Amino acid sequence: MSYDPLAYEMPWRPNYEKNAVAGWLAASGAALAVEQVSTMPPEPFYWMTGICGVMAMARLPKAIKLHLLQKHLKGRDLEFISIAELQKYIKDTPDDMWLGSGFLWENRHAQRVF
Repeated sequence: MSYDPLAYEMPWRPNYEKNAVAGWLAASGAALAVEQVSTMPPEPFYWMTGICGVMAMARLPKAIKLHLLQKHLKGRDLEFISIAELQKYIKDTPDDMWLGSGFLWENRHAQRVF
């Protein structure tokens, strides 16, 4: 998976893929239920169940990716360090303010914050 600086994502949208997966799984379950109570030949229902399963599996990776992205956007608990650790970080430059470790921002991080 390579980084594309021009790619745009919309992490704030509803997870439509999750709804699609649920719909395909419900259709698969309905096909199996109708097959049990119907006197029709079972093969078309088996085919329908298989097709619904394939369609659900096709949508599942995007649904999981968006779910994890939205989960991570909610943030984490704040992390604190002890005074001894802080003194270790600032011992060489005591007049400066230490703001933390941080990370390198990319275009996708700026999009997510905005």
